[in-house]
Amino acid sequence: MIDFPINLVLLSDIYRLNIFRRFCLTYKDIFEKCKIFTVCPVEREIRRAINLEAIALFSLEDGGITQLRARVYYNEVDLLFFFRGIVDNEICCKQENKLFTTCDINNVPYATNIATAEILMSAFLKGKLDENIKVRHKRREVV
Repeated sequence: MIDFPINLVLLSDIYRLNIFRRFCLTYKDIFEKCKIFTVCPVEREIRRAINLEAIALFSLEDGGITQLRARVYYNEVDLLFFFRGIVDNEICCKQENKLFTTCDINNVPYATNIATAEILMSAFLKGKLDENIKVRHKRREVV
């Protein structure tokens, strides 16, 4: 098992807040041991749902995606959860896809719905992602 804090990104749009809250409640004990990054409006939801502090970046519309992409690029994110519904804004959709592409390039596991989030958490809890996370932490130390 990993013996250092894991850096998580927790995001949700307004269409999936109920699912997001339930997910946060379910894994509150794990999230307490993690360093959580999010965007401004979602940070309030995390505080309300599980009473945990999170590092709040700009909102998604104001550059939060760009900030998150930079953190992924510099190996500062270990897992990313983004509960999203219908993307009704073409600009946001393009930005979100850039975030997911950055995750793919940098081997950061991510989930965009509750089913993949549960699979990702299951793999994390079983230690299946430990090697991936250890490699990322070693890269952090180099930079």
